Amino acid sequence: MKDFWKYFLDKSDVSKEILEFGYSKERKFKDYFEKFCSEMGFDERINTAQNISIDFYEKQPKTLVKNGKYVLRTGFGKFMVFDEFKFNKPYLNLNFKEVTELEYTIPEGFDHLYDCYKKDNTENSKIEQLQCFRIFEKIANTVSNEEKCLIGPRGNKVSEFGTYLYDTDGKIKHVFKYTGQEELDYSIFTKDSIYLFEAKSVKNGLDLGWHKIAFPSNRFLNYCKRIIPGYILNQKNNLLIYIFKGIESYKNGIILNDKTQLEPKYAFKIKKV
Repeated sequence: MKDFWKYFLDKSDVSKEILEFGYSKERKFKDYFEKFCSEMGFDERINTAQNISIDFYEKQPKTLVKNGKYVLRTGFGKFMVFDEFKFNKPYLNLNFKEVTELEYTIPEGFDHLYDCYKKDNTENSKIEQLQCFRIFEKIANTVSNEEKCLIGPRGNKVSEFGTYLYDTDGKIKHVFKYTGQEELDYSIFTKDSIYLFEAKSVKNGLDLGWHKIAFPSNRFLNYCKRIIPGYILNQKNNLLIYIFKGIESYKNGIILNDKTQLEPKYAFKIKKV
């Protein structure tokens, strides 16, 4: 298949926008891709989400990366392309060598539950056992000096909020209004904090997209509680949990590439059951 992203960047209106603003205007991917297919003379079906909602930086389109660009989804099948030299990419680069090892606490008389979890390697199961065997409680005690944890809302939600980026001159720019679906894998509520978790199965990739946890954080920002995001990484033999400083509201929205938020504060390792 011919390179859609080269076709996109070569368009005079797109190149002019990126040169002037540091990003392209918001466009609907499906419509633009169909136009691309028509002009190139072939018929191709494509998954919109896989092309614009990119979980790992290494999966960004090679043509964009080669040209110092990256794509972000803006909701309901729309996207924008950004110049990395004008807006630093909102992707993590996790490399925590020092981790705190945590162990499961199995409730008395529930060895049969422990055994069931040993036989289930699904992503949802791995998250649930963290609550069941008191890992989240231990994390909250370390991070926010709290003990009691309750399971909070999760799942899909349609949201709308302003999205901002720092430019490379240190100025905050409003770049788009996110309108669309955002998904939260898990949340834990304590008295003073709300922990949000995004779970991923990984082998080597630790260049995770911050938008996956930042977008769903918006649903809780008006509660005046400390919003603490975390990534749960499901590896072959271990679960790694990275906990970050926190996410704060900015003009009823979020700043997507705030470097102070993208640095993990804690890292935990749990040997799989």
